Amino acid sequence: VQVQWSPFDWGRTAREREVLALERDAVESESAAFREGLRRATVSDLATIDRLERVLATDEEIISLREQIVRETAARFRESSITAAEYVDRQTDLLTARITRGLHRVELAQARAAYLTTLGLQVR
Repeated sequence: VQVQWSPFDWGRTAREREVLALERDAVESESAAFREGLRRATVSDLATIDRLERVLATDEEIISLREQIVRETAARFRESSITAAEYVDRQTDLLTARITRGLHRVELAQARAAYLTTLGLQVR
């Protein structure tokens, strides 16, 4: 029977266990921080998506009203009760509303892509 023992190895196993326990605690802490960061990011992304969907609904109402105004303005223009500048202004208002709606659609698509990216899913 042969035994090898080095006085410098005394307590090494206990220190290694302590190091492993500290590393496990660090990994658990990083994991919890990652989950919390992911939760906050997804909540923020979902809030942005919800806000943009509501804005798009409002944009549709605005465009509908602007179209009605343009129809009325066109009738008044044909009757010569308003100037061409006023008619063009109402047309410009309608086009601006449509452009704004398009911008909001792009922002919504971007927000949805950001949400999917946050979750680590492929954007199609």
